[in-house]
Amino acid sequence: LGDARPGFMLTCEQMLPGLPETGGLLRIVLDEPDTIAELGQYSASNPGNADRIRPLSLLSPAYVIYTSGSTGKPKGVMISYASLSNFLFAMQDQFMLGERDRLLAVTTIAFDISALEIYLPLLTGGAVAVARKISIQDPAELAELIQATGATVMQATPTLWHVLAA
Repeated sequence: LGDARPGFMLTCEQMLPGLPETGGLLRIVLDEPDTIAELGQYSASNPGNADRIRPLSLLSPAYVIYTSGSTGKPKGVMISYASLSNFLFAMQDQFMLGERDRLLAVTTIAFDISALEIYLPLLTGGAVAVARKISIQDPAELAELIQATGATVMQATPTLWHVLAA
């Protein structure tokens, strides 16, 4: 938190006990009744983009990942919409997902390859199912989840593939 210096923190009640002291940083607890009530006041079409300071561009940040990179010193790295789009379109050339595909996402959201698992199926008209950590750690449960979700694609580490195959 000290390095990243975020403007606020989104969380849920279950996570509050494990969070560090934030020194007055605004915490928005998504499942608190007051937050739910306030969010319920907004239109589903969300006209909030009218408040945007400037138009969205391909150079605008799509997300920020916190990494040590090659320097060993942790830092936030901005990934632009252009970079994310180029990556997704390049992967689409390789995987050729379509509207009948359903990708089972097994990569932690803290690892940026999860962007491939989440956005690529949606970009191509397909669907994404997100596996719970506990399901990924149990090969039998993961196999059942693949069947239950109708997954046609899953991207995983060689270790996970080996455990699943065994």
